[in-house]
Amino acid sequence: MAQLVISPDDLATIIEAAYFYNVTSVIAGLLIYDVLSSCFRFWLLQYKRRQRKQKERTLSS
Repeated sequence: MAQLVISPDDLATIIEAAYFYNVTSVIAGLLIYDVLSSCFRFWLLQYKRRQRKQKERTLSS
């Protein structure tokens, strides 16, 4: 079985690629979290407005 030899340049490239992949994953995760949070806040705000309007209609009737 042949011995696997990794040169320092190859190791640096592997580490750099792994670091870039992790940074990209973290940024993408934060972006997805931010978008989902905004959507949930918007939905909750619309839900509360609808509830308030229904309550006002019920009280005025």
